[in-house]
Amino acid sequence: MPSRAEGVLLLTALAFASCGGDQATPQASGSFNPSDAPVRLDGDLAEWAEVPRLIEDPSDTETAEIDIRWVSAMDDPAWLYFAVDLDREVNAQRMRGTLRFLIDADADSGTGTEVSGLPGTDLVVEISPVADPDGDARGVGAGVRGADARGLAELLSPYTLDVVLAPTWSATLFELRLRRDGSADDGLPALGQRIRIRAVYVEGRTVMDETVVAEYAFQTSPAPPAFGDGARERLARREGATRVAQLNVSSGRFNRHT
Repeated sequence: MPSRAEGVLLLTALAFASCGGDQATPQASGSFNPSDAPVRLDGDLAEWAEVPRLIEDPSDTETAEIDIRWVSAMDDPAWLYFAVDLDREVNAQRMRGTLRFLIDADADSGTGTEVSGLPGTDLVVEISPVADPDGDARGVGAGVRGADARGLAELLSPYTLDVVLAPTWSATLFELRLRRDGSADDGLPALGQRIRIRAVYVEGRTVMDETVVAEYAFQTSPAPPAFGDGARERLARREGATRVAQLNVSSGRFNRHT
């Protein structure tokens, strides 16, 4: 077991796309079997080897805990996936600062609000959100926020969008996912076929690193995940295998998720 592991990061996510006008989100048809997903969230980024990088960022910060170097993206009907290089080995849920993925979910700068230079921000995914930016405490876990003309909404549990990040131990490379269909009841928008994103890392109230605004066009039409009758068999523990469960309770939000 890695000695530097400090807990679980059930994470987060990102999204991207082109500057441009209104666009309709395709209607879901049928459902998607998660066993057909192109990415296995296990911390092994082998399936990303041939995927073009969506964002490349120079080595431009020496004092921050991380330095964003590149981001790649893939999708299937249910999920948006990212691989990200943070350059320095970290436990991503307990950093000094917060890594924010600012998402323009409809590629329309006239909706949402402006956050850190991205007009049209509709959704923010936060890795290692810090409760008091003026204090000394490190961030904890991850969270998601909606955004509209009134500004940013309150931080919600990452489970709201089924955000997952791997690995859950200290590393430099991470892969993650979030649901495409949003959560209307929580003010979190569905992702359109074209989206835009900017990644920003903040320590205290100081921006330590930020990327360009990137564009991403989905290659599949949306459909909700349906685990089906075979889910129990796929999740069954294989003979001789050891299963480890980790629960992140340090954020205080664990018992508020229904």
